[in-house]
Amino acid sequence: MTINDRVILLAKRVAAEFKSIRTSLTTINNDISTLKSSGSGVAGRDGIDGNDGRDGTDGATGPAAWSAVAAWAASTAYVVGPPASVVTYSGETFVCTTAHTSTGVFDGTKWTKLAQKGSDGANGTNGTNGTNGTNGADGPGYRATSTTSLATGAGSVAFTTQSGLAYTVGARVRATSAGTSEYMEGLVTAYSGTTLTVLMDAASGSGTHADWNINIAGDPSLVKRGVVMGLCDAYTPGSLGPDAGEMVVPYSSRDGTTVINFTVRAIILRVSTAGGSPSVTIEKSTGTGVFSAITVGTVTLTPGAYEGKVTSALGTISSGNKLRMNIAAFGSAQGWFVTVILGET
Repeated sequence: MTINDRVILLAKRVAAEFKSIRTSLTTINNDISTLKSSGSGVAGRDGIDGNDGRDGTDGATGPAAWSAVAAWAASTAYVVGPPASVVTYSGETFVCTTAHTSTGVFDGTKWTKLAQKGSDGANGTNGTNGTNGTNGADGPGYRATSTTSLATGAGSVAFTTQSGLAYTVGARVRATSAGTSEYMEGLVTAYSGTTLTVLMDAASGSGTHADWNINIAGDPSLVKRGVVMGLCDAYTPGSLGPDAGEMVVPYSSRDGTTVINFTVRAIILRVSTAGGSPSVTIEKSTGTGVFSAITVGTVTLTPGAYEGKVTSALGTISSGNKLRMNIAAFGSAQGWFVTVILGET
């Protein structure tokens, strides 16, 4: 495009612009003429906004919505407020919704729950163990010594020994000579200060000593022998005499040599078939080969019983004595079995 062409194009554009301006001016003149004929002026633009007014004074403080939180209690007046009563119960928080005076039982219908009890947290780790306490003082014991000069044997003796021992009346003790091993045993009858009094009922040896070791002892067995006196599968009345089941009472003692006496502690009679009232009487002799028919115990079965026994008020016998059974009222072909238990006197 040549310069002339450009000048021509620019002139056309300017002419179009002037035409548009002229049209607008014509429109404005027409509007003004209209306004003049109507008598109204043109509305002005909005004015600038004025400054904000000052803040008003604060109003009075209103009542609190809730009261301070407290634990629920019986026989207490609760209100809906304001302020409303707020309580805790069983780990949860409630606000009163119905005014009331509480009874002895929490009434959940008069409350609204505000906060629910949370679930239990995980267990914490165990703390470290504390240090061990100091050991307590040793309690009283039984081991004691005495230099009291005493003869070994039966009877009441008094030892001078240590105080603060654990002995009480009725305890059984053994005092042993440290140099000879001879000993004596018995029951404590008194213990006060440094004096221990014992009623000795058993001994080994007879010497006099002043080197005693004293300690607790166990009770001796009450029953030392159990002896079967006789056994018969069938018995015909009259076939056995009063010497049936004769036997010699054995020697016996703790040391195996001392002769001691016995008591018949029990007699037990058993039969193979029930019937009648069979009985067995245990008798003793006081001399060799001769029975004096001294009864030391009798067992009689009640009709229909298979077994009977007697365990009290029985006689005393000596080592070397003889015992025999005297049986009666057994039925025909009635088997029987008798046990006699001897105990040291």
